[in-house]
Amino acid sequence: MDGAATKPSDHDFGWAELGVAALIVVVTFLIYLVSPIVTSSDAMFAMHVAASFYKGLHGEVSTWLPAIKATSAYQLVGGLPYQLVTTPTGIYSQYPIGTPLMVVPYVALNDALGGNLLASLEHTTISPPS
Repeated sequence: MDGAATKPSDHDFGWAELGVAALIVVVTFLIYLVSPIVTSSDAMFAMHVAASFYKGLHGEVSTWLPAIKATSAYQLVGGLPYQLVTTPTGIYSQYPIGTPLMVVPYVALNDALGGNLLASLEHTTISPPS
């Protein structure tokens, strides 16, 4: 028999490595459980952007401008919250669209099941931490 055939693969993990990996997962989960939940206000308009994509507006959020201005008055910079930017084609979030794109299925499901998410976005935003 060839000696190379009996050599363990570089990808074989022993019980010690598996135990360390499990310990890391458990410790990380426990830290998550005892940590306070904090929502960054940077993501305040993620639902609006997701709803915009769902409605075929390609991320443009001017439809919700009255609600955005009403709930974000303390953060206005140039007439808009700092998270938004005006372009020649409309008002968009200046943050990456990864999170809103991941939320689009939730928006679609909420709408399909008769939820009030789209209507509630007309009046409110995700509140920043107080």
